[in-house]
Amino acid sequence: MSYNVSEENNGINVKDSNLFPCNCCGSNMHFDPNTQCLHCQYCGNKQEIDANSQNIKEYDFEAGESLCSTNWGSEIKVIHCDNCGAETVLENNNTAQCCAFCNSSHVVKIDEIPGISPESLIPFKFQSNKAREKFSTWLKGKFFAPKNLKSLHQIDHLMGIYIPYWTFDANTKSNYDGEKGTYYYVNKTVTVRRNGKNETQTKRVRKTRWSFTSGTYEQFYDDQLVHASQRDHSILLDKLMSYNLKELVEYRPEYLSGFVAEKYSIGLKDSWGRAKELIDNKIRQGVTKQINGDEVRNLNINTTYDAITYKHILLPVWVSSFRYKDKTYQFVINGQTGEIQGSAPVSIPKIIGVILLTGATIGIILKILGYI
Repeated sequence: MSYNVSEENNGINVKDSNLFPCNCCGSNMHFDPNTQCLHCQYCGNKQEIDANSQNIKEYDFEAGESLCSTNWGSEIKVIHCDNCGAETVLENNNTAQCCAFCNSSHVVKIDEIPGISPESLIPFKFQSNKAREKFSTWLKGKFFAPKNLKSLHQIDHLMGIYIPYWTFDANTKSNYDGEKGTYYYVNKTVTVRRNGKNETQTKRVRKTRWSFTSGTYEQFYDDQLVHASQRDHSILLDKLMSYNLKELVEYRPEYLSGFVAEKYSIGLKDSWGRAKELIDNKIRQGVTKQINGDEVRNLNINTTYDAITYKHILLPVWVSSFRYKDKTYQFVINGQTGEIQGSAPVSIPKIIGVILLTGATIGIILKILGYI
């Protein structure tokens, strides 16, 4: 696939593919996030995509990958970037010139199948120009950013990429025991020094009464989401979890026309391990709430998992970075909601100024109250 940054299209200019030919002029059609249709950029023709959300399957985890299809809907290949290590899935009759993640030209085809095909995806909801607007708004909201950041920053290539994710469903049953702490209060007489004299005061002191507790906690977890990417932006993806999975539609290759998809680099079993950690944290929170104590300590939980199912999905992300004073800052934009996660430079003088102003304000308040 040959692609370059393009403001007119979805962020990618795909050449000579003819994967979805226009029935009016024969040119290749690309997916348009604004209309959710295939669109011909030459004659303006549109073609609807059958967005089916009823046939999305969950697969038995114990059966592993044996029940899943590796058919991505058309002949595809995997390319590897020697610069950043990214592996992306492309149509077989296209030639990749650059890496979608780092824009490096050091890309090579590898003899490897892309693995389990996506069961479903959330299509992109807005184009690259809207993504740039959202980035500008986000940048303006960075209070501690340098004043000249907005005029001096230089955004690198902005790419629309479908990022691989796994979702897991599971029934859980947890047996737990621990100690429940209940607050109670007693009056205590203390001696304090005031105006050079000793005075006796009675204070209300909080104490904790501990008691043994145990029980059972049962819960079903639906679509626990974990990304399957090991790229540099994976830390940002951990924070970018505000997807509405009710908008998942059955995977069709038409949605990828004009975009690229990252090949998952974290497999099924490892991803379940990460999902289980997230579920275990939710179980701990649920058990603590069920105990209903003021405090809980020495909590032991033993959980059994049953009816575990999974699916491989693709979620839309605009990926890019910007440069400021010879340093690169990465950011990602949720292609469904517009949420942004990223890093930005900070102004040390601004931080010092806020600290000094805060200190001066506290000093004035303490002086008014007579403490200084």
